[in-house]
Amino acid sequence: LINIKRRREKNKKRIKQIERALKNIPKTTKAELKEMKKDHAAKKKSLKKVLKDGMSSEEKKLQEIRKQGSNMIDYMQEENKRLREMKAQLRKETKAIDKETTALKKEADALNEKFQSLREFAQKKAQSVQKKEIASSKCRNRYLPKYRAELADRTKFCITEHRVKALYKARLHKIAKEIQARSKDADISSEVVAIILDCEADVREIPDVPMPPDLEPYLR
Repeated sequence: LINIKRRREKNKKRIKQIERALKNIPKTTKAELKEMKKDHAAKKKSLKKVLKDGMSSEEKKLQEIRKQGSNMIDYMQEENKRLREMKAQLRKETKAIDKETTALKKEADALNEKFQSLREFAQKKAQSVQKKEIASSKCRNRYLPKYRAELADRTKFCITEHRVKALYKARLHKIAKEIQARSKDADISSEVVAIILDCEADVREIPDVPMPPDLEPYLR
């Protein structure tokens, strides 16, 4: 407090000294001071205007910056919103793709099982066809020639049998005619006729197999 009082007293003394000095200044000096004050005031006013205009310009720039910043913030917020929506859509599509992939994998496994069954069936079928082909080849190369030979032998036997039967009947009739022509004994002729009739009866008891047309030329 003492120091403050001392400073005040000292300042008062200086002010009084300045006031006394101002009173002792000449009039010309006072006019110059007045002009200086006026000029100072004009410069101060001009400076205030410049400062005001500068502050107004700076304020406009700041407002523009704030506006741009606000627009940038809005843009960034909109972009963030769009990115969040894209991420959500991407997650949704990823889940759908994973689901489709799982379903496709199951279908592929099922198709593989079916193809495996088809391959096994085809292998078994090929083996069966191969066995049948072997059996067919065996039949063509081994059994058919044998059966053809047997059929040829039986055909010859059948031809011989039919020929013998035809010759036998013709010979009986010829013998009967010869006996009837040469013998004057009616009893012998009657007995021969009876024997021939008995023989023909025995032949008729044998089943009559139709003569194959292909064998007729061999009996002539």
